[in-house]
Amino acid sequence: MSVIRRRHTVQYAPVAVTPHRSFKSGPAVLPDWPQRYLAHLEHHAHGWLAAKQAGVAYKTVQRLRDRDPQFAEDEQDALKECAGLHEVHLDRIAEGDDMPAVTANIVRLKALDPMRYVEKAISVSASFTTELPADDGKLLLQAMFSVLPPPAALEQTRDDAAR
Repeated sequence: MSVIRRRHTVQYAPVAVTPHRSFKSGPAVLPDWPQRYLAHLEHHAHGWLAAKQAGVAYKTVQRLRDRDPQFAEDEQDALKECAGLHEVHLDRIAEGDDMPAVTANIVRLKALDPMRYVEKAISVSASFTTELPADDGKLLLQAMFSVLPPPAALEQTRDDAAR
């Protein structure tokens, strides 16, 4: 069941409604504009475009989000629904041979949920122009990775280097 169907029964907090600039001379904003906004957001995840499709300025959406926690939650649900649709789409095209579409969908998923779709690799390269004693190199690498040895080990290394 779509998240949108559940939203049709929700009554959101009243807010001042500003029509989208392209609709100012047209018909009045429909009272179900929040549902229209959420339905479009669920399929495309572009808030400003969803607001336009609902006939309101994006600042109207922002006002409702700030005032009504239920709307804010439904908005997040719509974005998650869209991310889920992208995942399904990725699964479908991954079975074929359409790498540009795969890459485009991965980029879109990272934009929709950067905490979930994050690169989990680290790469380090270093270049030195002089000879570096092994103990100093070890200390440098430990400092780079924030794994400092206990102070006593630092003193021992310095004493050894002084000799």
